Amino acid sequence: MTTSTTELLGLGLYSVDEAARILHANPATVRRWVEGYYHQDSEAKRQRHRPVVLPELDRFAGHRLLTFANLMELHLIKLFRDAGVHMRTIRKAAEMAARRFATDHPFAWKRFDTDGKAIFITLSHEDDREMVQDAVTAQRVFEEMVRPFFLKVDDHQNEIIRYWPLGRQECVVIDPSRAFGQPIDDPSGVPTAVLAEALEVEGNAEFVARAYRVSVDAVLCAARFEGGAAA
Repeated sequence: MTTSTTELLGLGLYSVDEAARILHANPATVRRWVEGYYHQDSEAKRQRHRPVVLPELDRFAGHRLLTFANLMELHLIKLFRDAGVHMRTIRKAAEMAARRFATDHPFAWKRFDTDGKAIFITLSHEDDREMVQDAVTAQRVFEEMVRPFFLKVDDHQNEIIRYWPLGRQECVVIDPSRAFGQPIDDPSGVPTAVLAEALEVEGNAEFVARAYRVSVDAVLCAARFEGGAAA
């Protein structure tokens, strides 16, 4: 089935590399989560690991594209992995949440915030010792890292529709209805990548602010988000 450009509006569009840049993640790792991978076990057998995130636009004009929902899923997965939660636990939680919420994108729903703890308590009933340990870790990470993440999102009927990566007090927003979901300065709509690159080239925040008709704070905030040398 052919997807038209009009149908893509409001979804947010990201290549794997773009998603990795926005999430400050390793592109190879993100690609494994999206495409799956093979792993050789102790018996020298190749094991196929399915993708944990299913791209809504598997192929468009010859390219695999991720949507805003995929981006939010990847962000939560990264939070868990950064804290040492086993991928097996994350997969199980995703499968259980997908069934419970009847969605293909369980980590892109704010309902996961209210029901996440119960999901990991259920996982802790597993007999496997490693799984039990991961479940305990996941519960702690949920309270310390994941729940604060949900304070940075706007939702509509529990579906995440907007994300403020530096918090609501800052001006950077990721909104699939604007700039195809690229991170932007909220008041002006200028992409953060543009402002950060300009600052790196010019070395003067006030000059960049005048050139793009944004505030100096917007320039510095964009540079801080992009995490480049200009920050």
